[in-house]
Order: sequence, then C-alpha cells, then structure tokens
Amino acid sequence: MAGDLSNRKFDRDFLLSPEKRNQLIELWEVEKYGRDCFGNPDHVRLYGMRPQEWYERGVRILARTCLEAVKDPLSSKIGADIAEAVGRSRGGQPLGVVDPFAGSCNGLYGILRHLPGAKGIGFEVEPAVFDLTRRNIAHLNAPIELVLASYKDPATRI
Repeated sequence: MAGDLSNRKFDRDFLLSPEKRNQLIELWEVEKYGRDCFGNPDHVRLYGMRPQEWYERGVRILARTCLEAVKDPLSSKIGADIAEAVGRSRGGQPLGVVDPFAGSCNGLYGILRHLPGAKGIGFEVEPAVFDLTRRNIAHLNAPIELVLASYKDPATRI
C-alpha cells in the first residue's frame, strides 16, 4: 500500500480530483474507496464480479470509474426491464443494444447478460477510457463493439 495515501480518505472529491481522476488505481484503492464511502470494500462491483475477481481477470479502471460506472445492481435491473419489454415484441429477431455513453461498458455488459445472443455497441469519446475499456471487455470476451467516437458523429452510423 502506498504509505502516504493509506491514511487519506478515498471519497468522491479525491477520486475526481485533477491529480487522481485519470490515474489507474490499484485493487487496494478500489477497496478503500468502497470501505471509506460505503462501509463495503466490494462496493465497486463490475462485470458481475467483486473488485478482487475483476482485478484478477486483468480488468483495470481509472479512479473516476469507481464513481462513474453503472454498478452491477443497476445494470442488472435495467437489463431485466429491457429483457421483459423486448421479450414481448422481439419475435426471434436478433437484438442489438446501443450505449451512447459507454464509459466502462459495465451498464451495457449488465444489460447484455439478460439478453442472450444480443450484441452491444458502445460509444466513448475519451481515448484513455476507450483504451482501458476495450482491453477490459476483451478480457471478458464480451459481445461488445466499442467505438472511439461520439454517437452523434454522422460517420458512426450503425
């Protein structure tokens, strides 16, 4: 553990601060944020896993992602609601899900878990977030195509 940071509170202000927000963070820092702010070192559940599990799989995140990522419980609820809605009208057609603000793709990943056979496409405009997320979803073998562009860009028509 980094001695000078171990006594610092890992909260929203610190993780979004200019000196920390775009830094890769270690597992102990993710767990410290969860403990400091929620009393739970496993608070940052991503891709259906506790922090130790996703970290062991090679998933890495920026400090800001601890706050910005759609957490598993919410993405699962959204996915269940979408599955229920499209289940009534889908008629066996292949399904694609678009996330215009992909970030970590955890929201998209959680939705796709409820839609077997569906594919996702996510748009991300920040190169650092795009690079990390692309590597993370490759570690997960997720059916997601990530595009470095704004969903508004006419060249990214899907």
